[in-house]
Amino acid sequence: MLTAELIYTHQSSDIADYLPIYESQKLLVVKKNGDVEVFSRSADTIKLYQTYPGLLKAKDNTGSCKELIYAHAIGTIFVRSDKSLQLLNSSNLHEYDKISERRGISRCWIVDDRTKSLDTNESELSKSDSTILVYTTHTPRVLRLFEWRKRSFQNVYEVPLNLDKTEIICDVSTIKDDLVVTTNKATYLWNYKTAKPVMNKITKMVKKRTPDNIITALTELERQSLHFDDASDYSIDMQSSIFSGTSVSEKKSRSNIWSKFKGIQRANLQNDYLDKVLYSAGKSGGITIMDMKNHSIVQLKTSESNEPFLLINKTSENFRWHNGVRDVHYLSSIDSLIQIYDTYLLITDCEYGVPFLQIDVQEGIKDFKQINGQFLLIHTRNDCFKSFKLKLRDLEDDSNSDEMSLTTSVKDHSSFEKLWKEVLIYTKLVESTSLPQFCNNNDEDEQTRLLVSRLRDVTVLFNLQLLDKFFSIFNRINNNNNLTYMDPHLPEIIISEIFGSLSNFWAPPQLVISRSLPKSIAKLVGALTGEYHDFSTLSKGDDTGIQYELIAPNLISYLIDVRRYIRRLVSQPNELLQYTSFTQTLLVDINFFLIDDHEDTSAKSLLSLIDTVLFKVYLNYKPALLAPFLRIPNDCNYEIVVNDLKIAGLTQELVDFYFQRGKHEFALNLITELIDDSTKSDGYQAKEQAITVLVIQYLQKLSNDDLEVVFSYTDWLLRKFPKSKVQIITPIFMTETMNSRSYEYQRVYNFIKRSDSTLSLQYLEYIIGVYDARQEFIEVELISRYVENLSNQDAKSKLASLIKLIKDDYPAKCLETLQERLPGLPQSDKKFVMFLQTFFLFHLNRHVDSLNILFDQLHDLQKTISYCNSVYEVNDQIGSECFLTLFEKILQSGDYSEMHLQSFLEDNFLKMDPLQLLQKIPTSIPLSKLTFLLSQIMKMSTFHVEDSFIEKDLVKTNIIKTTSILNEEKSKYTTVSEAMLCSLCKRKLVNNSNEKLTWYKDREHDKLMHLSCRRIFLEKQRTDKTKNAMKTLADLT
Repeated sequence: MLTAELIYTHQSSDIADYLPIYESQKLLVVKKNGDVEVFSRSADTIKLYQTYPGLLKAKDNTGSCKELIYAHAIGTIFVRSDKSLQLLNSSNLHEYDKISERRGISRCWIVDDRTKSLDTNESELSKSDSTILVYTTHTPRVLRLFEWRKRSFQNVYEVPLNLDKTEIICDVSTIKDDLVVTTNKATYLWNYKTAKPVMNKITKMVKKRTPDNIITALTELERQSLHFDDASDYSIDMQSSIFSGTSVSEKKSRSNIWSKFKGIQRANLQNDYLDKVLYSAGKSGGITIMDMKNHSIVQLKTSESNEPFLLINKTSENFRWHNGVRDVHYLSSIDSLIQIYDTYLLITDCEYGVPFLQIDVQEGIKDFKQINGQFLLIHTRNDCFKSFKLKLRDLEDDSNSDEMSLTTSVKDHSSFEKLWKEVLIYTKLVESTSLPQFCNNNDEDEQTRLLVSRLRDVTVLFNLQLLDKFFSIFNRINNNNNLTYMDPHLPEIIISEIFGSLSNFWAPPQLVISRSLPKSIAKLVGALTGEYHDFSTLSKGDDTGIQYELIAPNLISYLIDVRRYIRRLVSQPNELLQYTSFTQTLLVDINFFLIDDHEDTSAKSLLSLIDTVLFKVYLNYKPALLAPFLRIPNDCNYEIVVNDLKIAGLTQELVDFYFQRGKHEFALNLITELIDDSTKSDGYQAKEQAITVLVIQYLQKLSNDDLEVVFSYTDWLLRKFPKSKVQIITPIFMTETMNSRSYEYQRVYNFIKRSDSTLSLQYLEYIIGVYDARQEFIEVELISRYVENLSNQDAKSKLASLIKLIKDDYPAKCLETLQERLPGLPQSDKKFVMFLQTFFLFHLNRHVDSLNILFDQLHDLQKTISYCNSVYEVNDQIGSECFLTLFEKILQSGDYSEMHLQSFLEDNFLKMDPLQLLQKIPTSIPLSKLTFLLSQIMKMSTFHVEDSFIEKDLVKTNIIKTTSILNEEKSKYTTVSEAMLCSLCKRKLVNNSNEKLTWYKDREHDKLMHLSCRRIFLEKQRTDKTKNAMKTLADLT
């Protein structure tokens, strides 16, 4: 995991203070006589770079330095003495300013950007908005604040400290424009930019009444189980908050589930404590305050009304290994604590105190400082400096040594302590922005990949062991019949955290199923994948244990999540999934979801396992969710599902499953068998009707591919209930369902016609009216059926409406059908059908035949004229010919008087060619009778001549305008100088007089370019546009 490498050691003497500066790789050592030695690091050693004799010497020839403080953002070293602060340039130690304080300086802090990691490089630190210097005075007690923006000094602020003598300031920080001041008794906010300098005490405190993490929740659950075991010895108010301060005896506390780490003991809370506070940036905003004295973590937050409050999470698990600790520091690079002891240094987790690394210093530790988030500097008691570098141990070496795999550690309960430690440290490393600095492998990406994979493995195993512990504790409470006294939120928090983590880390489903479910379900892992486990920790108990009902909702969520990933891999075998852990991403395939011994398991068999287990969980613990699951596509094992549903008597669910798998005859047989069973019981008629409805509903869901099954069971219903043809056929075939539009209409029509001719006609009317079906068979058959029943006025109206609706679909076939039916019809019906033929003749352009029918056979001049007008609207030339033909027919018939003929000409002469019309007018008609016609023809001719002159003038005007524009373009010019370059090839435009140039506008600016370059540029534009264009179906075929 985490290791420390000794970089260098340096022996010195008479040290007053020292300061490491990471950016310049320097170490400043202040001697007691005021001399300053500057050491420079080179590789694995440090060398004396320069000595400044007496630089910090006091008037009495003794060193005046009490403390060295470095401000990264402004590159300044602050030297604190009793009554002053010297400001030294960090590069040459030149004193460029000094702050004098007659009241005396007691303590001093620098606040720049606490949210940045301590290993932030110099360029990033220089971007920090502000640097703040804060110090307190002796008498009177005052808090002074100096502010710099970038590298420029801004202002100084001051506020009196109205604190009692026992209240000591532990640390300060900033949040927006407020200074956070934390003492050993309270926390204050000082808005130093307001007119009135006042420190406001934060009085509002909110205490969490439920644990916010799984470790605390499981610890409390175990505490309650121990209380239930021996209720007479311990009196605990279970109605109070689990953080109310009540606890069991030390004997009980030591027997809890958390194994003590060797050599580390819990501190004596009464005698061994630190008056120290550490700050860290809160993950959800605000500031996190770690109180060493009270062993608590407090979050400073702001309510919606901008009122500050402290969110307290006080628990005995925080900082539990502090026995003998002398000092504590915050290591921001991996969000950890550095605990300083007499002869060793310990890096631990902030929240639980789990140790990650111990650095032994036999000489004893006198002082400690961080160089940055990766380098540490220890000042020993014999005045020796030791520098250590923190780094990640080579994970490839770990995997080949004593590290655990997904199968070996499943059986190893003793690995819990190690797993917990690894989960914490690996999580902090993966979360850290400093991860590359901790990797000691030349291949940083490979080291990161190994770390992310390792974090995932240990997190999965750790959560499974937490689940085992939860089962153990919960069963102990349940066996004592004390569930009613247990805090009901604890199991919810624990289970939600466990399975949420398993889902987030894409835990292997084989492992989770084997460890979280009873044997009857867990054995499916071997049965369905062909790979068998031999885990000694396989879940015990029957299938109906209450603990399985508790985990079912969260287990289902996990299985659904991992099922989604596996389905993608099954549907797209060559695709890689993106697995993201915090800020790191890996591309993974199906092997990522398999455990070590199951590498031959296919994605398809794994998906079958997940779906079958989901079915089992739904069936046993969440039956209300079973039916919806079986209705969606799934890969459940067919035999298992059918067998279990039959045993459970879940007929409807079995029918849904049969439907999803396409076993429609099995499903319908199952339903129809119920009718036979219902005849033996009371109220069988009502049951029979209900089952009939079930069959009809099932048939409605079948598609065209299963049409034969639909016909078969519709026949069965018709035989069973011969008097209910309408009630059976109508909902199956004449109700709009998801599949009814896709049926082959002719097959359905023929099937219905065999049973009932009237219903078959209704079916044709339904599909053409509701579905707007347009097929030759439908239209021809409907016409034929209507013609057969022309004696019915309703059928005659429907036929006329139908022909007007479909007249242009299949005119030849429809005309042929009418002609075939014509001979056997009565005279009145024959005239009606002959008239209807003209609609199809119109679309076949057989206009002479239409005129023969309308004028010669039906003797209806008005309908004939209307027909000619319809043709004229579509094509005026053909329409004109139709009118001339009609005129000839009128003349040939001799049935019309000169008055009727003159009226026809006056109404329609404009639709006929004048010359042809004049040639056809009989000579017997006096010229005086044609005066109006001739005058109108002359006017029309005159209008045509005038229109031609106007068009001629318009053309001339357009020519003049175009010529003007052309001349204007020709008159444009530009000057090409010798210095002008082609915008594409950057060559001079006048180098080669034979090379042609092109001149064009680009965003209203003149541009010059070689003609060949311009062609290349335009071709590239066209190619880029083609690449970026959206693909269409035509591009893919």
